[in-house]
Amino acid sequence: HRFPLAHPPGETSCDTKRCACFISDPSKPPCAKRCCLYSLLGQGPWALIEDVSGDVLWSGQEAGVISRLPVARHGDARCTALDANGRNPCIVEHPVPGLDATRQQLLWLARDAEGNVWFTEGEGAGDATTARTTSSVGFLQPGTLRVIRFPPLSVFPFTSSGNECRPAGDPVVFPGAGISVDPRSGTVWLADYCRKRLGRLAPDPQRLG
Repeated sequence: HRFPLAHPPGETSCDTKRCACFISDPSKPPCAKRCCLYSLLGQGPWALIEDVSGDVLWSGQEAGVISRLPVARHGDARCTALDANGRNPCIVEHPVPGLDATRQQLLWLARDAEGNVWFTEGEGAGDATTARTTSSVGFLQPGTLRVIRFPPLSVFPFTSSGNECRPAGDPVVFPGAGISVDPRSGTVWLADYCRKRLGRLAPDPQRLG
């Protein structure tokens, strides 16, 4: 089956018929980068994992949600079309609190031994130029389905030397380039791509609730 996704919420503010995205057109101004991403990617998805129940989860890249297709609906023909509201009736969405879907993207997912689904987020289209950004990481709890988001990782500021995705002297924000969980220790590793380093979280299982 093919499971269509709803259009990302910010897409309604774009009119790509009046601007140019991928080909230069002297009769039209360039479209906003975000609008071009909507045209190219829709909601994404970016990362895709399976949880312990067999449900499939993915990051709705341009929608700011962790989406879920329950295992019981994998063979349901009703999941192959959008409904009258433009939604897929089989897909459950878990919004990430505080994520600004007009500026940020939900990126990578990883599951730990307790069933928590960890995520990273980053500023969209490489436009972030300020040191203060709300980009962060967090996790979706199994059972409660609460989405818990950590404080912004701009608490660890970084300035480019000219070799870290930005011109020299510019702040470089956390890009949310990748995430992995050590199944033995529960340590969460983050790929801080532009700043050319790894991040490490050592969560206390007694405090995840």
